[in-house]
Amino acid sequence: MKGKDALLDAHGFLPADKTLIEAKLAFELYNLEYLALVNALGKPVGVLSRRRMAECVQNGILLTTPAAELANRAVPSVRREEEALQVLDADTPAVFLVDAASKALRLLTRQTLLRSYFDRLEVADANLRAIIEAMDAALIAVDAAGKIVYANSTAENIIAECGGREALGANLGDSLQSAQREKATFFTTLAGRRYRVRAVPLRGRESALGAMLVLEDISEQDVLKHELEHEKRYSDILKTILEIAYDGIVVVDKHGTITMMSQAYLHFLGLKEEDAIGHHVTAVIENTRMHIVLKTGVPEIADLQLIRGDYMIATRIPMMSNGEVVGAVGKVLFRKMSDLEALHDKLSKMEEQLDLYKGQINTANRSRFSFADIISNSPAISEVKRHAAKAALSDATVLVLGGSGVGKEVFAQAIHAHSKRAAHPFVRVNCAAIPNDLLEMEFFGDEEGSFLGARPGGKAGKFEIADGGTLFLDEIADMPLSMQAKILRMLQEREVDKIGAETPKRVDVRIIVSSNQDLEERVRLGFLRRDLYYRISAWSLMIPPLRDRKEDLTDLVEHILDKYIQKYGKYLEGISEKAMGLLHRYSWPGNVRELENELERAIGQLDKEWVIQPKHCRRKLPKGDI
Repeated sequence: MKGKDALLDAHGFLPADKTLIEAKLAFELYNLEYLALVNALGKPVGVLSRRRMAECVQNGILLTTPAAELANRAVPSVRREEEALQVLDADTPAVFLVDAASKALRLLTRQTLLRSYFDRLEVADANLRAIIEAMDAALIAVDAAGKIVYANSTAENIIAECGGREALGANLGDSLQSAQREKATFFTTLAGRRYRVRAVPLRGRESALGAMLVLEDISEQDVLKHELEHEKRYSDILKTILEIAYDGIVVVDKHGTITMMSQAYLHFLGLKEEDAIGHHVTAVIENTRMHIVLKTGVPEIADLQLIRGDYMIATRIPMMSNGEVVGAVGKVLFRKMSDLEALHDKLSKMEEQLDLYKGQINTANRSRFSFADIISNSPAISEVKRHAAKAALSDATVLVLGGSGVGKEVFAQAIHAHSKRAAHPFVRVNCAAIPNDLLEMEFFGDEEGSFLGARPGGKAGKFEIADGGTLFLDEIADMPLSMQAKILRMLQEREVDKIGAETPKRVDVRIIVSSNQDLEERVRLGFLRRDLYYRISAWSLMIPPLRDRKEDLTDLVEHILDKYIQKYGKYLEGISEKAMGLLHRYSWPGNVRELENELERAIGQLDKEWVIQPKHCRRKLPKGDI
């Protein structure tokens, strides 16, 4: 508590006159991602992130520097928590919640908003329980053995009149067993009163868990009137649940017609209730898949959906009755969020930039390609993509083989993008480009003061930067044997030894390696450790050269031309048949990379022409009769 009193004020804010070293201590003591800075009057000054603090320390900024000088001062303020969702985006990760006097009350981040969201759900759950207890109908839950495990207050009165729970179970008899197999409605007489019993089975994945019974006293009421009142009550309950829901909910019938929509969803869409209720869902919600869920009966969980220029995470669940789809419920989990990486950590996007020669962070560590970016119609590539998609579902080390320019890194990035690590870094290392005497430092990093000239704060190695994500080792066969041994140990122990560190550090990294060489021959010649080769070749992919899949040339040319047309801003109608014939006759030893370079060069040769002709191609391409 003394440490907290010395660093943060009574509201958990950092006074603006505190230094960088005091901010660093606060981050470490309280495991914070952001520190809110306020002035002596308690008004917002700015926000300092843990990442910003780490960058400042790494870049050698004096620890005595006032934290306010390093903070992000462009942090907006809101008066209500609900307004924060309209402000938060990738460039504004946090906002201040202030009072009428503009004094800071709280710092709102995505995490705090999520916590608030779940608090609201708890309130909704409590309200639902209160509604169930207030219902006139008796609700009884029984387990697989027919034993009563829950009863609301109305049901407890019936149980007491019947002589206890065991007596009620005996009175219902075989109806309890049949209720666990299928939804049913039956009538029974208990303690001289006539009840309608509606039974709904509760099923687990493999067996019945029991049943939920709703007992309605119809002895003194007209059956039709009771039905109408019950349906009205049920509708009111659903509407109450919809209105207390923090995010959007929509309900459709089996025809796709909207029957219910929460006010939150209506407000988000800018509609009135009469504009949605009674209309087909496709006419109200853009890019909806509710009608598709009605056809397939398959739930869609946490799916990205673009509405009014904003991405949302939507869940769609079919409603079943007697084995048939009778409707569907859709739920919007988030509204107006532009960065949805890491879903389920399904939607944070990590960027680490790295300079291989200066040791400075300057390259974004993220995958830029998915399997959809691999242009091909050939059976050979389709087979490789199928195996690569399976590899993405596992966490095994993957070996990607193929000649220069076939797209080994594209496949590696696609595997990462479709794996459970997609929201974490993808770090590429060209093993042939790093000097041997710098390899250990680049891979494992160093501690502060470990050697003369070491950076203040030390340096993170590639394994540490890729922690949680994927490390792509390009041309691993060119790595010296001494480093191969250390890489093998890391694969086995999942630990890295930083230069100057006293203890190893645990890391969670998935390894993908590549080579354009015959690795078995490299093993035979003694340039590649045999045990390392066995370790990395658990899952191998061989990418065929372009000369063996000429049927992909047309699609590849079209894709590459579109790319460079946008890059250079030139108008181009395409490529002539004769020029295309030249491309088909060439063997492409440089594969797709060579094809891309050739087309970029051809576009640069165009003057006033709108079509690439043979004259725009290099002379070494075959130019016989076509």
